[in-house]
Amino acid sequence: MSGISLPCCAVVDGFKRRNPSFFGIRREAELRAVIELEQQPGAILIASLVVDPDYFRQGLACLLLEHVISVFPDRALRVETATANLPARALYVSLGFVERGEYSKTDGLRMSRLEMKRT
Repeated sequence: MSGISLPCCAVVDGFKRRNPSFFGIRREAELRAVIELEQQPGAILIASLVVDPDYFRQGLACLLLEHVISVFPDRALRVETATANLPARALYVSLGFVERGEYSKTDGLRMSRLEMKRT
């Protein structure tokens, strides 16, 4: 791997071990929103959900979450988001997620855990 630093390789190795899945939405031939999923025992972890700021409030995050809900009908879904991110928390709750608690990261950022149980 000529020209690639060791920290980059470590990140790539960690990424491979997680074996994530992605779904995205394109608008005007560009990727505008993407969701990253990780398989966990008995659940799917939403590892990240990002939307291009120029496309905020256009329902793209909701479309991605609805897609994930439909693709994994029998799996619990878990997500963590910043407690202060009220729009994200409201979106998850509107889709059936339940708040399961909060914790502080080492940098002091408050995080909320949410889960959608499935049967």
